[in-house]
Amino acid sequence: MPLTPVLPPMALPTGLEAATMEHALKMKVRSLKVQVCKLKTKLREVNQLKITRKACVNKESMIKHLKKLLPAKAYTFAMETTKPVDKICAIITDEISLKQAVHYNEPADRIEGFEDFGRGQRTMPLHSCGRNSSDITSGPIPHTRLQSLLLEAIRELKAAGMECLVFVCDQGSGNCSMLTRLGVTKEKAYFEVDAVRVFCLWDPPHLIKNIRNNWRSSGFMLDGDRIFWAILEELYTYVSKQDSRLCCCLTKKHVHLPPFASMRVRFAAQVLSHSVAVGIKTLAQVKQLTGQAQRNYMAAAKFCENFDGIFNCVEGWQHNIVCLKMIWCVLRERHQVPYLLTNRLNQDCLENAYSAIRGM
Repeated sequence: MPLTPVLPPMALPTGLEAATMEHALKMKVRSLKVQVCKLKTKLREVNQLKITRKACVNKESMIKHLKKLLPAKAYTFAMETTKPVDKICAIITDEISLKQAVHYNEPADRIEGFEDFGRGQRTMPLHSCGRNSSDITSGPIPHTRLQSLLLEAIRELKAAGMECLVFVCDQGSGNCSMLTRLGVTKEKAYFEVDAVRVFCLWDPPHLIKNIRNNWRSSGFMLDGDRIFWAILEELYTYVSKQDSRLCCCLTKKHVHLPPFASMRVRFAAQVLSHSVAVGIKTLAQVKQLTGQAQRNYMAAAKFCENFDGIFNCVEGWQHNIVCLKMIWCVLRERHQVPYLLTNRLNQDCLENAYSAIRGM
């Protein structure tokens, strides 16, 4: 007769012990879920890194992978829910001086630093075999290349559902040549891309700096009187020796511009101010000037004092005024916009970004 083992009776857990065991099991399950989420996140990052490395081989494959990551329905929904007035945008361009260097981008597995305009368009040097020379040069982007990049950017924005209404740039030689090729004039302050008007504005702070720079380099004629930069230098020499400053804002940096000081709009605006005009008049009286010298000093004082009133004579300001009126008419008639944020129509956003880059 087979023997059946008899197990000792098990003691049933009490209510408190059962609750403790249940809580411990819940905590273990929660910990396992957290670990699973972390593993999924790491796996997603690894897959994303693989996709990025593959996508960076060329622009077309990168766009395909980005479309997979961002569903088309989500983008379509975002465009449908966005108000038409919020789709209006401006393209703002500026330049920054770059150091000659190359950098290896490990995630993309490529070397960066060569001139690259996209779509595989790179500038390669041509070295002569018969003499020690090279045909590659450094400098700003050619205006023909700027034009192609601008038109491509406007079309890409249109394809994405945005409307580019304004283009803002400074009065660099490349920008001036590009806008001339596009047929932009003071009377016709726009060009057309696929039957869509894009209005062009000069960066207003750059216009102020250009007036100061022209005064410093060549001077002006006002009603037959010459306005020389030497008048401002004499004013600074006089006020710097006085105990009570006649022009508190006028410093050596305003008159003898150190490197990069010519890029500061504040220096230009403070030179073309009412306090400087009063200082020039006072200096003319102290020196007891007469004749043509006195008239030149008074003309310089009038130029600074009435700068806000006479800027219409400058071609760049005339262009901006005409263009701003056109932009306002389009926004008011097409989108019923009650106001225009003119502080968005300048290069301040790019200047702030470049300042942060230089500070790194």
